[in-house]
Amino acid sequence: MGHYPTLGAGPPWLVALATISELIAGHGKFNLLLTGGEHLIAYRHDRLHCMEAREDAVDSALVATEPLGNAERWISFEAGELRIHHAGLPVGRISTHPRGVDSQPLLGSPQDA
Repeated sequence: MGHYPTLGAGPPWLVALATISELIAGHGKFNLLLTGGEHLIAYRHDRLHCMEAREDAVDSALVATEPLGNAERWISFEAGELRIHHAGLPVGRISTHPRGVDSQPLLGSPQDA
């Protein structure tokens, strides 16, 4: 799985999506689930959990606000974390710092100019 520890790293589309998610989260609680069928993209601002499973040779990733059922199998996202799964397998993640999660300013804010 690719891990891009800063917003400047990673594929341009992922950096753009993480940056936009961070900016939106700066206005209030914002969790995101986005899929096109093969990819699942999830962003956590305040609460989000993931459980990866393999059953009958099929990989899957489940995402929920709170763990469902078997709680010890669920992994909590970090605040400001964006994760990408493809065909049920983790393929990337990036960390952001939305306002309200910590004291760092938003990317593109007047303070950065």
